[in-house]
Amino acid sequence: MSKKLNPKAVKEADAAFYKDNPEMAGKKIHPTDPAHKEYRANWWKHYKKAKGNGKLLGKKSKDTSQPCPLAGLKIVILEKISKKQVSNVKIKITGAEQHEGITGANGSAQFSKIKPGLYFIQMEQDEFIIDPTNSSTTVASGIQNKKEILITRQITTIAVKRKHISLKDEDKYGHWWVEIDTNNDGTPDESYGWWPKGPVGSMETLFGTDGELNGQSFFGGTPTLDPHHDDPAPEVFHPLVESGATADEVRNCIRGFANSYSGEWRWTFGLGQNCHTFQEAMMEHCHLRKK
Repeated sequence: MSKKLNPKAVKEADAAFYKDNPEMAGKKIHPTDPAHKEYRANWWKHYKKAKGNGKLLGKKSKDTSQPCPLAGLKIVILEKISKKQVSNVKIKITGAEQHEGITGANGSAQFSKIKPGLYFIQMEQDEFIIDPTNSSTTVASGIQNKKEILITRQITTIAVKRKHISLKDEDKYGHWWVEIDTNNDGTPDESYGWWPKGPVGSMETLFGTDGELNGQSFFGGTPTLDPHHDDPAPEVFHPLVESGATADEVRNCIRGFANSYSGEWRWTFGLGQNCHTFQEAMMEHCHLRKK
């Protein structure tokens, strides 16, 4: 019994056969003629090709491929030294997809139902210089992935200033103080330093006198402005933050420390309580450090 041929495949095979063999136009292939052996082979080649092509036969080929399961990615940002979690870091991931997020109080940002693959991570935070600003990770399919990134953060709205002792300068004692740019506009709005409450001579310098925040009684300061507010200084730096604190938390820590500070002012060849020890204690209390 001859097998039944597919009509659509026959039609496609005929068209292809007569295109290849124009000399057979209007003629039929003889099923037993030895002279038509090559013609028969050529036609069957076109028929098998047409039959195997689902589009030509009007059939949809079955897609046996399986889509990769979607995945989750949790990015955790930590201070490099203290390993404290860092909130309010803006994160952008690019790769198989693109997403943006921000770290919460636990220092993490969650990206759910994303495609697996390689992702590049960009980080930034208002009022801070972050290092590094970029990272990358490979997201595996069907699971919750986690990426921890250790960073250092330099707060740009806090300036630590130091004028050192110099017998050649008008201000022979020098002075150390800290300035706060509350509005993040490049101009300091507050400053804090430790001063003697009144004028000093050699006796007060060596043996001490009452101290006061910002020299309000005699040197022209106010509760929130050091007498050297916004002055230039030979040494100025923006400190690194090690506590995971936000910029507002750092500012509030400095204010709280300054307003609770009390005691004498004394400079006994570097010893005693003075503007140096005030600034150093403030940085330690608020988990700030020089680079």
